Amino acid sequence: MMHNSLPKSIFIQVHKSYIINKNKLDYIEGNLAIINLNKIPLGQKYKKEFLTHFNA
Repeated sequence: MMHNSLPKSIFIQVHKSYIINKNKLDYIEGNLAIINLNKIPLGQKYKKEFLTHFNA
Protein backbone atom coordinates (compact mmCIF):
# COMPACT_ATOMS: atom_id res chain seq x y z
CA MET A 1 0.00 0.00 0.00
CA MET A 2 1.22 3.44 -0.91
CA HIS A 3 0.42 5.03 2.47
CA ASN A 4 3.08 2.86 4.13
CA SER A 5 5.79 4.62 2.12
CA LEU A 6 4.73 8.14 3.20
CA PRO A 7 6.44 9.79 6.22
CA LYS A 8 4.11 9.49 9.22
CA SER A 9 5.41 12.78 10.63
CA ILE A 10 3.81 14.65 7.70
CA PHE A 11 0.95 12.50 6.39
CA ILE A 12 -2.04 11.08 8.25
CA GLN A 13 -4.95 8.96 7.13
CA VAL A 14 -8.24 10.70 7.88
CA HIS A 15 -10.66 8.45 5.98
CA LYS A 16 -10.48 5.06 4.27
CA SER A 17 -10.05 6.93 0.97
CA TYR A 18 -8.01 9.97 2.08
CA ILE A 19 -4.52 10.69 3.41
CA ILE A 20 -3.61 14.32 3.98
CA ASN A 21 -0.47 16.36 4.51
CA LYS A 22 -0.82 17.76 8.05
CA ASN A 23 1.16 20.85 7.05
CA LYS A 24 -1.44 21.80 4.42
CA LEU A 25 -4.46 21.66 6.75
CA ASP A 26 -6.22 25.02 6.94
CA TYR A 27 -8.81 24.13 9.59
CA ILE A 28 -11.22 21.50 10.88
CA GLU A 29 -14.96 22.05 10.54
CA GLY A 30 -17.09 19.39 12.21
CA ASN A 31 -16.27 16.12 10.43
CA LEU A 32 -14.31 17.81 7.65
CA ALA A 33 -10.66 18.72 7.18
CA ILE A 34 -10.37 21.82 4.99
CA ILE A 35 -7.35 22.21 2.69
CA ASN A 36 -7.40 24.98 0.07
CA LEU A 37 -11.22 25.10 0.25
CA ASN A 38 -11.37 21.33 -0.42
CA LYS A 39 -13.54 19.48 2.09
CA ILE A 40 -12.09 16.11 3.08
CA PRO A 41 -14.29 13.90 5.26
CA LEU A 42 -12.96 12.61 8.58
CA GLY A 43 -13.88 8.97 9.00
CA GLN A 44 -15.11 7.84 12.41
CA LYS A 45 -12.34 5.22 12.53
CA TYR A 46 -9.60 7.84 12.01
CA LYS A 47 -11.01 11.01 13.59
CA LYS A 48 -9.89 10.43 17.21
CA GLU A 49 -6.26 9.77 16.25
CA PHE A 50 -6.31 12.68 13.82
CA LEU A 51 -7.56 15.11 16.46
CA THR A 52 -4.89 14.04 18.97
CA HIS A 53 -2.24 15.46 16.60
CA PHE A 54 -3.77 18.94 16.90
CA ASN A 55 -4.92 19.02 20.53
CA ALA A 56 -1.44 18.78 22.05
